[in-house]
Amino acid sequence: EAFARNTETLPETLHATLIECCALRLRERLTTQEHLQDHVQKKEQEHTRTRRAQEPKAGKEEKLRPLVRQAIQDAGKGADIQTIVDALLWHAQMNFKGEEFTKNEALKAIGHTVSVQ
Repeated sequence: EAFARNTETLPETLHATLIECCALRLRERLTTQEHLQDHVQKKEQEHTRTRRAQEPKAGKEEKLRPLVRQAIQDAGKGADIQTIVDALLWHAQMNFKGEEFTKNEALKAIGHTVSVQ
């Protein structure tokens, strides 16, 4: 805009052309900026949706964490990881009827609980 207003050194016959061309370029730039802003906004929304889709899994692992110590105790001293996972999934089935948990979720809950000790 400042460039378009700087008409002191330009012959008066070209003032209208300069202003018109600058206005055209500014509109093109604004259109490009708007397009870029839309693109960035869409990417942020996709990222938010992806993050939200992953949250329920973390919630399920968090539900299992309070049951881990009991599962370890039930599995017995020196039990292998598969026995502990099975015990944890059994406790989950008893405590959260109708909700299914995967072995991977159980392993993550066990890993988190054991690493915090």
